[in-house]
Amino acid sequence: MVAALLAVIGVATEARVSGTAEARARAIRKALTFIKDRPGEAIGLNRLCEVCRVSERTLQRAFLDHFGVTPKTYLLAFRLNQVRRELLSPGVPGLLIRDIAIGMGFWHMSQFARDYKRLFGELPSQTLANSRRESSSAEKDEPITATDTQADERG
Repeated sequence: MVAALLAVIGVATEARVSGTAEARARAIRKALTFIKDRPGEAIGLNRLCEVCRVSERTLQRAFLDHFGVTPKTYLLAFRLNQVRRELLSPGVPGLLIRDIAIGMGFWHMSQFARDYKRLFGELPSQTLANSRRESSSAEKDEPITATDTQADERG
């Protein structure tokens, strides 16, 4: 009788754990979709919990299990990576780092720069300078084509 009772309790616990794991996986999928659809929006943990329809504890646990970091840390890293992509892309000449950072939801530039350096090991200005240096050296290395020489002869 005790063995049968323990077996039933074990099955119920397994089902609850499995249901929790499924809820966490569902929450991760919803959270990632929501975050990726709003790259420049400063998303708070409460809003993310509402969207995912889970408690803060469930969302925290889901992110820790899946990524090894909290949702807040994930959101920060996601936004910082978005800024880095912009800095590394050819982009618009004259676009300021500040404009890119604000566009990604960063308002305190000194905190943004510290967080950026902590994640990437360099300041945003260094990333931009390196990106520009690499793109200008790549332009110098490009072979001259027939149309380039024709343009030079006309001009």
